[in-house]
Amino acid sequence: MKRAATALAPYLLLLIAGSGPLMAASLYDITDVGTLGGSALATGLNDYGQVVGYCDESGVVRGFVWDAGVMTEIDAMTGHGCYARGINNSGFAVGYYWRLSSSYAFTWEGGVTTTVGVPWGNCSVLNAINDSGVAVGSGSSNNGEGHPAYWDGSWTDIGQAGGISSGLYGINEADLMIGNRYDNGGLNRNAVLWDDVNGWRTLGTMEGTGASGLCLNNVGDYGGYRTVNYTEHQPYVFDGTDVHVISLGGTTTTGDRPYTLGINDSRQAVGRDRTATGEMHAFLWDNGTTWDLNSLLLPGHDEWELIDAWDINASGQICGSAITPEGTIHAFLATPASSPTPDDSPEPATWVLLACTVLAGSVARRRRR
Repeated sequence: MKRAATALAPYLLLLIAGSGPLMAASLYDITDVGTLGGSALATGLNDYGQVVGYCDESGVVRGFVWDAGVMTEIDAMTGHGCYARGINNSGFAVGYYWRLSSSYAFTWEGGVTTTVGVPWGNCSVLNAINDSGVAVGSGSSNNGEGHPAYWDGSWTDIGQAGGISSGLYGINEADLMIGNRYDNGGLNRNAVLWDDVNGWRTLGTMEGTGASGLCLNNVGDYGGYRTVNYTEHQPYVFDGTDVHVISLGGTTTTGDRPYTLGINDSRQAVGRDRTATGEMHAFLWDNGTTWDLNSLLLPGHDEWELIDAWDINASGQICGSAITPEGTIHAFLATPASSPTPDDSPEPATWVLLACTVLAGSVARRRRR
């Protein structure tokens, strides 16, 4: 159960900022994207609020596309374990499904699933797609050799970035791709970039002992996670000059997988990290300030517990997975409510009234339980 002070926290911050130019982050409405059965995770969204992801019901994994309240299952092409990973502004989705012991990358458009092949003999996956229809991913040969690659109607194997294996996880509108490279027998990991002009570029370990690049925007920012002493994982944002380590106050290990998973052109990033009290929570990093996304929920939505955030679009909408008030795990879409600007900030008394209203509501809910 959330305490009243948790629900009140964002309003107190707004109160403090209300009489000056400094404003707190936006507050969020939560839309229940739902599930096809079992737990559900939203892994990508576009600027129109269309969401993709997958549901897991006792090991049966089903991919979906969600649009304006309707969740549509993706045909897994007689396979099993369907994972939808990304969607562009044309509603063109990508992902992969499993058949026997191999994964097969697919595209989805207008209800039609198309397998795009396994050119290296064993596995292929697609992780993200841009508005030009270029998708990034990887594959592997029967001997285990990895193949970082992109698909734009056909596969292009771009070769290893040095090391023993590489993979690609994100792409921007300039066809700049981000991923990682393994060195030293797989012990060391470096974040890397690739484009067809400059080839591979190493971003390095982000001041840790290893790093992976998972997302990027169109203005030169990247995100992912780094390792410290090969054990602790930390989400980060790299702005081309400085590494910004993101923390919700907890201590993580390799099994926790705290990541920065999405970043937009307004330099807002989302992901997950462990809190000081031990929960894994979704975070919002906004131009240098980190928020537990659960502290930014509007009244009526604050009984949700957002456990991870996977993507953020141009208008600041966020998708991920959450524990519902009923205790089940559903995919969610968080939409920022209209927030005041410094020029039209309400008087402090307005924020006091709002804060008192929220506190009273929270106390009333606790008494009913």
